[in-house]
Amino acid sequence: MYLKFDIIGKYCAFIIDENSPNIIKNGGGSHGSGLTGVLIKESSKWNKNWKDNKGKKKKILFVSTLDLYPYKEGLRNANCNLANFLSRKELKEITKEKFPEIDIKGITFEKVINIIHSLNE
Repeated sequence: MYLKFDIIGKYCAFIIDENSPNIIKNGGGSHGSGLTGVLIKESSKWNKNWKDNKGKKKKILFVSTLDLYPYKEGLRNANCNLANFLSRKELKEITKEKFPEIDIKGITFEKVINIIHSLNE
């Protein structure tokens, strides 16, 4: 599947919410009998869900273009960037220099999106 990022820059993001196509929300059915879908649903337990101002859950598929995997002979994912669901731990890590005072615990989805835009400036 192909996704068009909602945010493009040093940090790219694709927003997954209730309006996203089912194949994206549920991870499709072609990976280990829906294993990806199970992981997406389980990721809510791993601090990878973000609530917006209306209390709706969203996920952020996140890519740092600063972390390019180097080429290695026979390595499938060489010279590329890997996408992961943005976690609170990862957000804290990427914001520690520019926004050291951020309280990650109660942060809203909208604030996270604003931070990603700020980091891309």
